[in-house]
Amino acid sequence: MALLRIYYIAQTFKSKLTQERDEKILALQNNVIFKRVLKDIKEYKWTLLILAVVLILLQLILGDVCPIKILLGIPCPGCGLTHGCIYVVTFRWKRAWESNPVSFLWVLTIMLIISYRYVFVRKSWLVQGAIIITGLVTITRYILVFFWYYKTMIHINLSMSILNILEIF
Repeated sequence: MALLRIYYIAQTFKSKLTQERDEKILALQNNVIFKRVLKDIKEYKWTLLILAVVLILLQLILGDVCPIKILLGIPCPGCGLTHGCIYVVTFRWKRAWESNPVSFLWVLTIMLIISYRYVFVRKSWLVQGAIIITGLVTITRYILVFFWYYKTMIHINLSMSILNILEIF
């Protein structure tokens, strides 16, 4: 009975030590990840600052931040992507699909990039492949939407022109 009790105490002590060790390792890893993120922010601080200023000025002056929409007046491949990604992360998948179906791929790709950049700390063909596939899917979707959008707009404009002509007579 006493031997069993000693064994139980030893196992409890061992599990506490293991748990404390695991907690210390986790805290150390979190600290290392935090340092890596901080290093990247310090390294790219001017780029991030300039980007933020440009986006704020575009929004205030022109009312939009999308260069394609500003210059060409047409929606870009990323239209709805930010909202879509937010909807994916907050589990509102129907809204994400309606905003931009490619949002799902972008969220997965971004998670993969972050995990390989900060957790695994190595480059991977998987990340490069995910970026290429996501980019190709985004461009393909854009081309399909672009042709559908303009086909519809041409039809609407043609209908409006015919109605305007009929109103004159």
